[in-house]
Amino acid sequence: DGSSQSLDYFFTTYVTSGNLTQGQAHQQALLTMYTKNLWYNQKYEAFEWGALWGNPDLGMASVITNYPPEIPPQPSGQIVGLPGIDYGFSSHTTDPDQDSLFYQFSWGDGISDWIGPYPSGDTCTASHTWNNSGIYQVKVKAKDIHDRECDWSDSLTIQRYISGDCNDDRIIDVGDAMYLINYLYQMDIAPNPLLAGDVTCDGKVDISDVVYLLNYLFKGGPAPACQ
Repeated sequence: DGSSQSLDYFFTTYVTSGNLTQGQAHQQALLTMYTKNLWYNQKYEAFEWGALWGNPDLGMASVITNYPPEIPPQPSGQIVGLPGIDYGFSSHTTDPDQDSLFYQFSWGDGISDWIGPYPSGDTCTASHTWNNSGIYQVKVKAKDIHDRECDWSDSLTIQRYISGDCNDDRIIDVGDAMYLINYLYQMDIAPNPLLAGDVTCDGKVDISDVVYLLNYLFKGGPAPACQ
């Protein structure tokens, strides 16, 4: 109504003068409304508007802006390795506000606790053990000291296996040769990862890998060591 428009006008005029706080400007606008008898419904309008800035000393605090850290690059670390062994992976990022940072790694079979704090731009290194053979995706993200998080990084694909341990029982025996035969000729499940069956290190899994395993097991041939 007209009262609201008048109050808005006076408040805006006083607060933009630069001489009054928001609370003081509001009180001055109310006084002007009373002096000029501009209330349409004095009791109602005074109640509605009088509570907003009741304290003349009240002002607006400055807006604090906090930005999330930049997304870290893909973690770096050993791509091919053995199960049961601890391996380290590293990454880093920066914070637009230069806040200290915490890092969290996703290992493909679990997620780390938050690690840190580190100064913005410093490298964080964390280690993990994969107990089972397989292919895993490792990624990382960061948060600042105000808990503002970024998104996950791109994933690094890693493989953990024992060369020749096709059935992932941590023992190389005739069962692994039979596993390969079943995979090659019975359309059974492939070794996980497939590289566990590439004991000849020629980049493919075929009958030559079966022969290599049998020579190792029964004729004293060289042990599988393609890692």
